[in-house]
Amino acid sequence: SVCFFVLNPVAGVTYIWDFGNGQTGNGSTPCQVYTSNDTYQVQVTAMSVSCGNAVAEAEILIDQTNAQQDIYILKNFSIQPNPTTDFVFVKWETQVREVIDIELFDLNGKVILSKKYTTQKVNKVQLNVAKFPAGIYLGRLKSADGVYSFKVVKR
Repeated sequence: SVCFFVLNPVAGVTYIWDFGNGQTGNGSTPCQVYTSNDTYQVQVTAMSVSCGNAVAEAEILIDQTNAQQDIYILKNFSIQPNPTTDFVFVKWETQVREVIDIELFDLNGKVILSKKYTTQKVNKVQLNVAKFPAGIYLGRLKSADGVYSFKVVKR
């Protein structure tokens, strides 16, 4: 079972989810059971009478054969400072040395920052968000073993 959540739900906004497997849901914290290992495009639509609709989309990888291992790949994960006005540091520890992709998305699902990084035992990656407008951004660390998602609040 995979649970999703809206980072800062707003009263009066309806959230409709497409889990990418033919199933849909609603609310700010739905859960979905995936029965097959695959990559899925998950989409959430925030609908408001006064503000219209906004859509965010992300790709998730379901790999139940490595699920137990993936839990232990990233340790001591943090995003600091968060909220931020200019730079944010993504920090984590791992036992695996590999090249990963770090991406930052706006709430429309558009990649606004992309970076490759070769991991060490202790990692600290600086992301420059100074040129982006204030708002919430979704981040993703993607490796051969899995995906780790995070949020960044830019003031």
